[in-house]
Amino acid sequence: MKNIHRFHSAPVKGFCLCLILLLMFTGPLPVASATTFFIVPKAEVPLRGGKGREYKIIAVLREGTPVTLLEKDGPWSRVSLKNGKEGWILSRYLSPEKPPKILLQTAREQLKGLEKQLSEAQKRLEKTRIALETCEQDKEQCLSAKDDITNKYDLLLQDSKNIVTLKSNYEKQILDIQKLKKEIAILKNENSDLKNEQNIRWFMAGSGVLLLGWIIGYSLGKRGRRRTSSLL
Repeated sequence: MKNIHRFHSAPVKGFCLCLILLLMFTGPLPVASATTFFIVPKAEVPLRGGKGREYKIIAVLREGTPVTLLEKDGPWSRVSLKNGKEGWILSRYLSPEKPPKILLQTAREQLKGLEKQLSEAQKRLEKTRIALETCEQDKEQCLSAKDDITNKYDLLLQDSKNIVTLKSNYEKQILDIQKLKKEIAILKNENSDLKNEQNIRWFMAGSGVLLLGWIIGYSLGKRGRRRTSSLL
């Protein structure tokens, strides 16, 4: 039994030993997917060319600087910057959360944007208020103009009625005038006939007077001749 136990435990121990050696000599494990991290609050964090303080400093990172995590190896992490530079940094200076400074800056920018939006909204509100007041004024002017037009329309309507009445009276007067003209023409004709008749009468009367005077004169002359002859 002991031999069997040793036979089965030996491969297991060998497999574990091979796995440990493999992990030791294969180096750091790469990160499954690139993830953005931020530099935690600190004055300055050096980005080095290798995993150790003895390596050259490539860049100095400030608080809130975003970096892309490429791989991790113990206390060190390999990261890349926005400008393409790559280097090693202590993992304790990385955080997936934005630092308060960046959050505050973002909040300030958002607040600034909100204040700008508020200012624009207030301007639009003021323009709307002015437009509303102008509309109210225009409305009052339109109502006043409407009343004026209504009054003028009523006056025109009354004038049109008066004009119709005047036209009717005028037409009636025209008919009366035409009737009077006819009557005057008739009277003129009658007057002319009367004048002619009167002239004839005066002519006949004058002729009668002349004839009577001639007869009287003739008679008187004849009597005078008779007296004269008797005296002879």
